[in-house]
Amino acid sequence: MTEEEFRNTVMCHRQMMMAIAMTVLCNREDALDCLQDTFVALWKNRDKIGDLDSVRQYCLTSVRNNAMMMIKKRRSASLESADELSVSDDPLSRIERNEKMRILEKGLRKLPESQRQVLLMSSISGLSAPEIAEMTSMSYANVRQLLSRGRQFLKVYFKMNGN
Repeated sequence: MTEEEFRNTVMCHRQMMMAIAMTVLCNREDALDCLQDTFVALWKNRDKIGDLDSVRQYCLTSVRNNAMMMIKKRRSASLESADELSVSDDPLSRIERNEKMRILEKGLRKLPESQRQVLLMSSISGLSAPEIAEMTSMSYANVRQLLSRGRQFLKVYFKMNGN
């Protein structure tokens, strides 16, 4: 795919991609970084793009996935910072907090991908169910059901695993 074909095929979706990045990241600079990273990745895979049924959906999914990865990295960095700052906390509090986080991460890994994705978009990104439905191309009712089932599973999982 030539640069002009790439521009005509992919770049026409940049406004919607930017809107998704802004919705997930809530920060213009981060959204621009995410968009740029996504375009680089799309450029590297430009030969495969022409064979896709829905280039638009591929672009939107790519930017959403990149934004979610940025949030995970940011969350991981902030947890490390919080751990460093909490050195003055008593050791028992730190152990309890780490144990709760470990249980939560294990519980999240046990969820089906769709429930995990929707829960993370809701709790980490602060997105509403209608926003998640629009971004994931799921129905609003499906998003609400996935959120409910995921939260219920985690609640039971916490009770069964020492909390």
